[in-house]
Amino acid sequence: MREKATAEGRIPVYDKRCSHLEKPQIENLIKNGKHFTIRLKCPTDTSLVTDVVYGKIKMGLAQQDDAVLVKSDGTPTYHLAHPIDDHLMRITHVFRGEEWLPSTPKHLAVFRGLGWTPPKYVHLPLLFNKNRTKLSKRSGDVDVHSFIEKGYLPEAVINFVAYLGWTPKTSGKEVLSLDEMAEIFSLEELNRGNPIVNMDKLNWFNGKYISEHLSNPQTLEAIAKEMQPKIKEFLNLEEPPKLKDVINALFLSKDKLDVYMDICDVGDYFFKNPDTKISSEVEAAMIKVADKNQIIEIMRKVLYKLEKVNSEGFKFGELESNGKDKSANWGEISKEISRELGVKPSVVSLITRISLTGKKSGPGLNDLIAALGYETVVSRLNIFEKSINI
Repeated sequence: MREKATAEGRIPVYDKRCSHLEKPQIENLIKNGKHFTIRLKCPTDTSLVTDVVYGKIKMGLAQQDDAVLVKSDGTPTYHLAHPIDDHLMRITHVFRGEEWLPSTPKHLAVFRGLGWTPPKYVHLPLLFNKNRTKLSKRSGDVDVHSFIEKGYLPEAVINFVAYLGWTPKTSGKEVLSLDEMAEIFSLEELNRGNPIVNMDKLNWFNGKYISEHLSNPQTLEAIAKEMQPKIKEFLNLEEPPKLKDVINALFLSKDKLDVYMDICDVGDYFFKNPDTKISSEVEAAMIKVADKNQIIEIMRKVLYKLEKVNSEGFKFGELESNGKDKSANWGEISKEISRELGVKPSVVSLITRISLTGKKSGPGLNDLIAALGYETVVSRLNIFEKSINI
């Protein structure tokens, strides 16, 4: 039927071939075991649909088709199940994708036929990929479970999904709790345009929530304990990292994480020595600011200054029990070396950071040196100086 209509250039709707049958004919066909379906005799005056998002829409002939309500095996279709189920559950608003908009005249006809008041319909625009094609399972992992498996927090996913098609006008911020969203949500603020699923935005939301969680000492420790075996497995360590090291790594890197497991890349140096063979990108950044001899001079000066600071009882990030400041200050140390060698303090800091982490950026060196500890810092500085081969 559908193929014939398409071939003849007609809208593929039911041709009402059985609608002329008399009752005795129908009874005889059923008696002889003829399979049958139950169809909706769709009235022609249900073509005007009122939708919360799209307003009033005039539907065409194809949308007023005599749809199958019960299949030949006795199974009800969605066209019948939706009106009955939602009526019995006292549903007031039906939220569904815009692809169901053409079926709405049929559903309104069923509600009318059963003498029930239909709910309000809210058809939501379909989600699009960045290339403005329809989002589908073939596009990759698009279900909530896959997001959670990848390390996205439930509250971040909720916040992200809520903004796909909704633009609140009464909120001055984007990061909102579920209660806050419920308080300000308005159907009138739903958008007609197809939302773009931008994973960068999900990463941004997740990073905001991660930073918030890691700023709380209690949740920080709980998360660090949970991360210990995961870090061991991911980095192939012989033993789980010390809890203190994980706490320091997470706290100092909290604004750099899209998901918690990013710590194995962003802050791997908290758990193992960096590779002596640095990346070409990092090497290029180092060569740009200093030659081999300058780098060696800087390394030796840094080692000397740190050893001097340590011998005088100063510690990075520590105070004496009487409250007297005995904390070392990297800023002052880098300035001293800068004056003595005639290089910028930023160059001293970059070379030192690369030797300790193998990376161009990261936490402030005061915090980093305090977290790594004096012995580890000195050891890494010595290893790096011996390995320089530019």
